[in-house]
Amino acid sequence: FLDYPIQLALLATSGLNNKLIISERGNPQLHDASINASYFIQNHYKRADCLVFQTKGAASYYSNELQNKGIIIPNPITGNLPAAVQGSYNTRQKVVVNFCRISREKNLKLLIEAFIDFWMLHKDFTLQIIGDANNSDSQIYLKELYTLIENYNMKDVVSIHPFSADIHK
Repeated sequence: FLDYPIQLALLATSGLNNKLIISERGNPQLHDASINASYFIQNHYKRADCLVFQTKGAASYYSNELQNKGIIIPNPITGNLPAAVQGSYNTRQKVVVNFCRISREKNLKLLIEAFIDFWMLHKDFTLQIIGDANNSDSQIYLKELYTLIENYNMKDVVSIHPFSADIHK
């Protein structure tokens, strides 16, 4: 599940009688383009018992041998999304929504700072971040986000809401 951990898992299971499933959840075209990375993928990923891909496009990056060991499990998106908003730009609710786990690797500070730059030109927009902080480091990070929002005096423009199982509503 990410390049370096996959490489470590492959090396760690070498010679052992364990099952190994590789989950490719990113864009494989962004892999390190070095000869060593390409060699490693083509020659060592085949030792995995199964590969999980997010899209057909991601699977197509790999050899037929690896694709034949694979299964596609897409991100869960409901098929009954609300209809697209009709009407002029001026009648729409102007909200940017981000839905994710609250954690440092999501770089929500960058999102907030970029949104503030955008907002300086488009003051009719707001930003809503939806998600939970599930561990102590994430809770510290959440407090840092609130502090950032407060320091920029953006509490009326940028808001953070708890996780919702019915995000599409």
